[in-house]
Amino acid sequence: MLISFLSIAVDSAIRRISCHPDSVHSCSIIDGSISTTLAEDVFTLVHAQLALLDEYLVSSDLSMTDTGDAVFADALLSILRIIFCKQMHYGRTSLFLRDIETCIARANDYWKMGEKVDAMMQRISEKHYHRLTLKHDKSDSTLAEWDFASDLVRQEASKLMDKMNSDAVEASNRVAIFIIRAIEQLDIPRELFSRHWEEDLTSNEVAKYIVRVYTNFLTDIKDVLVSDCLYHKVLITLARCTICFYLKCFIFKASRTRSSNFGTIIEKIAKTSFEAKEKHSYE
Repeated sequence: MLISFLSIAVDSAIRRISCHPDSVHSCSIIDGSISTTLAEDVFTLVHAQLALLDEYLVSSDLSMTDTGDAVFADALLSILRIIFCKQMHYGRTSLFLRDIETCIARANDYWKMGEKVDAMMQRISEKHYHRLTLKHDKSDSTLAEWDFASDLVRQEASKLMDKMNSDAVEASNRVAIFIIRAIEQLDIPRELFSRHWEEDLTSNEVAKYIVRVYTNFLTDIKDVLVSDCLYHKVLITLARCTICFYLKCFIFKASRTRSSNFGTIIEKIAKTSFEAKEKHSYE
């Protein structure tokens, strides 16, 4: 019953944010980060469920007993698996990743949720699983069962944290993609590899302008991401996207040029690449 309620409540919290993404963003007055209430909503429900279960175990005289610990472990496994399934279903949906701001908010949300899972497991380990080390009051068979149960809980928690961190990184990667899209709306694609770029813009003016645009974005982004790790992921992805952006502009200009000499060069490059691949395949 409790687990079913948690599943429905988490669904409701996620759908509320996905349907009204612009109305639920908030900026922390402490660190300036952008996020939603998703992490707090989900883990407030989780903590309420666990507290209610604790109260039930105490009232039933099952607290700190093998049976009570088994009930708690089973409930915790179900909770971790429900959150993991919801994250698998909603984590990378386009409803959550619409623009730079929503991607930042989602990256921060998932990163904080991973931290909350870790903190929750530390508290639970201190409260519920310290008795696993007291071997004098348990038989070998009971200890084996508890070792298996505790390992399973830790594995599920670790898998959930990995999933949260992975989705946080994915959301931060999308930030770089939206920055490139903003670059594509400027005159830069038209200028790159043009005759004006070749003959007049000889001091890397276009590259310097791109760097200025990046700096404007990245200065703000660094301030609103909750982790330096996520910011570094944005930088790495942006560097890769920039290479792809240059190649895309180059190929587009190459396809439009009518210079036979240029076409011959492209054909030679393609032929050389093909021959190299063929040679490698025979080696």
